[in-house]
Amino acid sequence: MALRPLHRLEVQTPVGVQTAVNGCAAMVERVGALHAQGLDDTQIAAQLSREGFHSARRSDVAEDAVTTIRHAYRWLDRTGPRPVVREGYHTVPALAQRLGVRPQWVYRRLHTGQIEAEYVTATHRHSSWIQDDPALISRLQIQA
Repeated sequence: MALRPLHRLEVQTPVGVQTAVNGCAAMVERVGALHAQGLDDTQIAAQLSREGFHSARRSDVAEDAVTTIRHAYRWLDRTGPRPVVREGYHTVPALAQRLGVRPQWVYRRLHTGQIEAEYVTATHRHSSWIQDDPALISRLQIQA
């Protein structure tokens, strides 16, 4: 009876945590480099998957794994969250930027009533929307 040659078979064993994955340090380094190039987490995950990296329990790189790595190393989005726009209104940070003051300046005027309640709409998330009223903006610009 003739012996058949053995074939080498590679098996990827799932591991419990990302840091136990072979090449984790290299993957972290690539996440940093790709993030610095301006790629978002979805694009970074796809690129890393094409390069042969994988997440702890997957054969590719999950987007949330990239997000977790970025946050662990404090590689946060440079632009912050996408701005929410409401026609005819300003958020506190947006109004502060328009007036050239810090957001605390605007919050102080909200809390002391210098920005009257009729100009303010509050949301369920404790955010304030301030009307883009020309008279109000003019008055605040003089105070700033």
